[in-house]
Amino acid sequence: MKHFVLFFITLTSFVPSIAQTFWQRTNLDSGRVTCFAINPSTQNIYAGTYNGVFYSTDLGDNWIKINSYQTASICIDSSGYIYAGTLSQGIFRSSDNGNNWIQVNNGLPIDVGSIHTFLVGLGNHLFVGTDRGVYRSTNNGDQWTLVGFDSPYIDIVCFALAHNNHIIAGNSNGAGGIYKSIDNGSTWILTGPEYKLFHSLAVHPNGTVYAGINGGVNISNGLYLSTDNGSSWLLITSYTPHFAWSIGINSSGDIFTASLDPSDIFYSTNNGTNWFSTNFYTGWCVLIIDSNGYIYAGTADGVYRSIQSTITSINTNSNNEIFSKFVLNQNYPNPFNPMTTINYSVPKPSYVAITVYDELGREINSLVNEEKFIGNYSIEFNATSLSSGIYFYQMKTDEFIETKKMLLLK
Repeated sequence: MKHFVLFFITLTSFVPSIAQTFWQRTNLDSGRVTCFAINPSTQNIYAGTYNGVFYSTDLGDNWIKINSYQTASICIDSSGYIYAGTLSQGIFRSSDNGNNWIQVNNGLPIDVGSIHTFLVGLGNHLFVGTDRGVYRSTNNGDQWTLVGFDSPYIDIVCFALAHNNHIIAGNSNGAGGIYKSIDNGSTWILTGPEYKLFHSLAVHPNGTVYAGINGGVNISNGLYLSTDNGSSWLLITSYTPHFAWSIGINSSGDIFTASLDPSDIFYSTNNGTNWFSTNFYTGWCVLIIDSNGYIYAGTADGVYRSIQSTITSINTNSNNEIFSKFVLNQNYPNPFNPMTTINYSVPKPSYVAITVYDELGREINSLVNEEKFIGNYSIEFNATSLSSGIYFYQMKTDEFIETKKMLLLK
């Protein structure tokens, strides 16, 4: 026992403290990033900026510029057409992955202003949200028709397509509010809170619609939800930031928001009941999540990507349990030969190091050495190259440290 105590003291003294973030910057350095889109057939990601549209085929590691329009929104429809909505020139369309572009403004007013957002609705009908309301095209943008509002107090900046083809639109001007259409955009009704300026909408895999505000009267919390396809809305009181400028939801249902006050990206693994910070102080930011679970954050100085997939790294159990403390479990099987599994839990975003040592305190293997989201995790240790004996494994974070013993028998 005395030997073990001395060993433990020695062990804790030489494992370094590590502090990192969830994010890494990509090599797209084009100024302000305004929007993202993902091609559903190729999974290529597109980024719109004040200096044009770029796309990446390798998870954002490299970017190719395909036009120079000041871009506010991007869309890719089921036919493979790419649409770039600009700040002042209307809409451009490409049918060859951005090699060539044509302007498709027929039916749009000269003073339409910024093309804020796109939506592909029922029958591949295309909708755009503008400073002058909602326009719809039934022929891939060749002709546009006004289908809602045409008012100086309506500024449609976000869309969502809820279950049963309910179209939801967020207004970020005048009295604000959320509007809904159940007839493919022909008519609209106000359903959301007035005097709140909405800037983001997203649909959860369970059908819940989330709406984020960016201003308005009496702002306390910045996120609302609807469980009835946008007919009624509830304030999420557990979400304490004042704004939710952008919302992203991965295929597992984990919710991410970009906030301006405070400036950070937050996430929830249990439908918005609890929220955690990723410590990404970015200011103005837009989000998108690809099919692999990687988050892309578009900022005023380029694109950042999460260093790990949110689908594999956020691994809460089926009951969406919120973990109250760090836990390092005993490996199993124990004794083992040559494989064993180590489970551990993380209650909040933390940099985690799990290291294996021999009886003399020498490092044998680094099993984990990275930022982790909240959740349960499992790691396998392969001791094929080691001889029989006692080994120790230690989990360390900025505020937690624990060491356990395991026995290898060959």
